[in-house]
Amino acid sequence: MRYALLTMVALFALTGCDNQVTGNTTLPESLSPHVEVQGVAETTATPDRFRLRVGFSETGNDVASMKARLDQQVADTLAAARALGIDDKQLRADSLDVQPEWEWRPERRLIGQRVSRDVQIRVDGFDAYTALLEKLTALKPSALHQEGAEVSDLSALEDQVLKQAVANARHRAATLASAAGRELGEALVIIEQSTQLPGPLPMRAMAMEASPEPAGYSAGETTVRSQVLVRFRLD
Repeated sequence: MRYALLTMVALFALTGCDNQVTGNTTLPESLSPHVEVQGVAETTATPDRFRLRVGFSETGNDVASMKARLDQQVADTLAAARALGIDDKQLRADSLDVQPEWEWRPERRLIGQRVSRDVQIRVDGFDAYTALLEKLTALKPSALHQEGAEVSDLSALEDQVLKQAVANARHRAATLASAAGRELGEALVIIEQSTQLPGPLPMRAMAMEASPEPAGYSAGETTVRSQVLVRFRLD
């Protein structure tokens, strides 16, 4: 019985090492004077990186002639992009694709071959993007897909909104501490609850025929939002 009592005293002494002393009272960390608040922040940014896919296609029986014309259209597309300072690493010209072309009515019948080539382009900067759209439209492609827009430096935006969320938490905690007649101490615990980062955004359809001027285009905005939970000591 005496051995058991001594063991209990030793265990109490060990667990008490993590306790915090306030005045003459020893409190567990979870019960020490503190205030716990959520901090929230969000910021908006305009996309500055854009992705396009330009397609050229023809249907007929002379595959070699159609290929030559498509190769020239692809070359003109690459030249237009390079003229705007777009680096080759941001350009990708796909190889030739040849598929049979069928007529289905009144009966299934092979009418020739469809040959096609695509060019994928990544453009940095809204002005370069709108200028490229104008040049590509003049080339009369079979298809022009505006595949997405994104913020190029999301990590910097994430850092910014996280700092703002912590600052918001400190402001709210200081307001509560002041109302209770206490001083706000250091942050004891900081937990990132959520940070919402956007992926590539689908581009809105742009009426190029109705409004050929660059003012007719809009990149829109994207929002980054962060929420943190912070526990501050009360002095």
